[in-house]
Amino acid sequence: NDQFHSVRKYQYPDSIRHIDQKKSARYQTLMTRIYDSYHNHHLIIGCDLGRSMMGDIGNSRKKDFYLSAALHLAENAVSAKDMVSFFAFHQTVTMTLPKSHRIEHFALLDPNSEALQVKPIESNYEILTQSVNSISKQRSIVVILCDLTRPSVQESLISSIGHLCRKHLVVLMSVVDKEVTVEDKLRTLSSSKLTDEQYSDLLYGYWLEDSFQLFEQRVAQLGGGVITAPERHWLDMTTKMYHLLRTSLRL
Repeated sequence: NDQFHSVRKYQYPDSIRHIDQKKSARYQTLMTRIYDSYHNHHLIIGCDLGRSMMGDIGNSRKKDFYLSAALHLAENAVSAKDMVSFFAFHQTVTMTLPKSHRIEHFALLDPNSEALQVKPIESNYEILTQSVNSISKQRSIVVILCDLTRPSVQESLISSIGHLCRKHLVVLMSVVDKEVTVEDKLRTLSSSKLTDEQYSDLLYGYWLEDSFQLFEQRVAQLGGGVITAPERHWLDMTTKMYHLLRTSLRL
């Protein structure tokens, strides 16, 4: 049997079997008993392999940044004695690694594996909720690794993750290519007079930044979170993010 750990406020989808009637009456709100199996978290990692993941960042394939982050997250979770699951997807799920406490289980995250190859097709983000719920029925930490810089991806995610955010603690995570940011473009301009092409490029960059800020706000309204990091801080950010998520009920 699971060992008793603590009592806290009830939150869906906690089991009603664990509601503490005496504590609920005392505090005038539903209180639930938490056991070790609930205290130890379940991390579910989803990795996008669709069109937006094609190309390079610096001297490395974009996909390799995300698979490295997935393995790094798994290592952090295993060290914290949490369960970890992984799935990769584009139009369909191409790989699933069911929950495990062993990091050796994730040796299958080989970038050269056929199941982990990026395809030049648009990803179907509608499958995220079904994929996550097929792995775990209980509230879990869900990290979706995908390129969030494209407005088309942003719109598809917003229309797809509402139910997922209501049940799980969801974070969307993306590496940022520093060379395409407005700040970096301004820094590299060689003259005070812009060409028409440079001016148009800057305007497009500002539009992308505005679109992303709106996207962050909309995800927050759904109850999820968005985290981005430049390549040099990418893996460090995954560690900090996971420690934050483990101690937070909501981002």
